[in-house]
Amino acid sequence: MLKAVWELIEVFYVDRSATWWLPERLVDWLAKYDKVLLIDEDTVHSKVVSFQRKLSEIQFPEDDAAYWDAMASALSVGWLDVVIAFLRMHGSYRLDQLDDRQTENGLVEAVTLLIMQMPRLRPRLPDGSPGVAIGFKPDFSKAREKWRSQVSKLENSVFWAECNHRGTLLGLKKLIQVLLGNVDVLQLSTFHWMELLVAHFLHLIPFSLVLDGMRSIASKCKGLKSSGDEDLQELLSAIISNDTEVNALPSTIQILFAKCTKVFNAWMMAHVDDLLIAKGEDVRSLLEEDRQTLGGLSLKELHRLVYSQVLSSHSLTWQLAPVYLAACPKQGLGMLEALLMKQSCSNQKLALKALEICRLYEPDTVSTAIARV
Repeated sequence: MLKAVWELIEVFYVDRSATWWLPERLVDWLAKYDKVLLIDEDTVHSKVVSFQRKLSEIQFPEDDAAYWDAMASALSVGWLDVVIAFLRMHGSYRLDQLDDRQTENGLVEAVTLLIMQMPRLRPRLPDGSPGVAIGFKPDFSKAREKWRSQVSKLENSVFWAECNHRGTLLGLKKLIQVLLGNVDVLQLSTFHWMELLVAHFLHLIPFSLVLDGMRSIASKCKGLKSSGDEDLQELLSAIISNDTEVNALPSTIQILFAKCTKVFNAWMMAHVDDLLIAKGEDVRSLLEEDRQTLGGLSLKELHRLVYSQVLSSHSLTWQLAPVYLAACPKQGLGMLEALLMKQSCSNQKLALKALEICRLYEPDTVSTAIARV
């Protein structure tokens, strides 16, 4: 969960190049962390894994509803490689089935080809990944319009009437509806509101300036889907509510900071401000301004002091605390001196380590006292 939240904050606050291809960044993020969203309930990841476990028991997977459900779910959130792999398991690809299922095989191949040619608004794709990466919005818009016309043409093809395998017929049509952005199918094929949010931006509104209106769409998705761990959900909501309006930034950052404090340990709080500050000077001033309610400390210094206390309390980590204390202009030096004086000078290794730290951070009175001992 910690890595998932950290990387999501990086996408929204740090990586300025991510804005124009945010839907695809969310696809990549979901592929890594979908399994942490709902522990005890279904996710797209769990549906795919569940079907993969059943494979050894199934002779013709397309006869199993779980086969098409898993594919529709994976396609909804943009995991095209998973969908292609599942389609290649279709019975019509077996040599003993080719003569009897020619029309069916053609339809499967046609849908497979459309998925492999799906335009993706991103600078590049990993080697071997299906889809066509397009890094220029006007080019993407033209390519997507042409591609959607091909999907619509296949949807209305006369060959569907000649397909005698009902399971394949319904399954392929469901995949086509996902590609065309059918809201009902996307809702049925996703389980968590973040999955539904990604599906919206990938299949319904890939051209929009994604940050605009994301909060309202996310709220709508939350109302339709499971949430799981409430603290995590509130934290995810705070991150994606990142507003482009400068006046809205202070409240957004404060909510996000409050949620992080509730969910995560001192390490996260000592470091997450570096990610948030990358957003701009308004956020920097918010996190670095002195607050009377905190005894004249800033939020940034407060959390570094708290984490330095955690480090100081253990013999294996106390030597890391000076790094954080030195970055705290108000109370850091005093706490550093107290930490060094606590070390036993009768232990030669500890004494030498303390002197080394004194040379780095220059608490002269402490170094003199240790040297005398």
